[in-house]
Amino acid sequence: MKNDDSHDEYLDPIHFTVMKDPVVVSSGVVMDRSTILDDQNKLIFDKCPMTRQQLESFVYPVNVLKSEIIDWTKNRFTTALTLSKGFCNSPEEGKKALELAHRFL
Repeated sequence: MKNDDSHDEYLDPIHFTVMKDPVVVSSGVVMDRSTILDDQNKLIFDKCPMTRQQLESFVYPVNVLKSEIIDWTKNRFTTALTLSKGFCNSPEEGKKALELAHRFL
């Protein structure tokens, strides 16, 4: 079920998680840097997992999308904290609320 606050364009197309560092590969597909590059910043795949096109050895950051994702994440975190304030009567409950807010992201 999709809610009004979901943004599919923020999801990595392979892992279906919110991207932290979106990049575009030579096939035109946007995915998270950690999905397509290894620890030495080399491509993990020879072919695009989405289009099966041969990939060039470079990626480009999508800074506008990254900024939107950061803003959206901050907004969701603020909302989660605001909603949790009415349920916290002790530091332990506050810690649980923070953990739940983090999962909410």
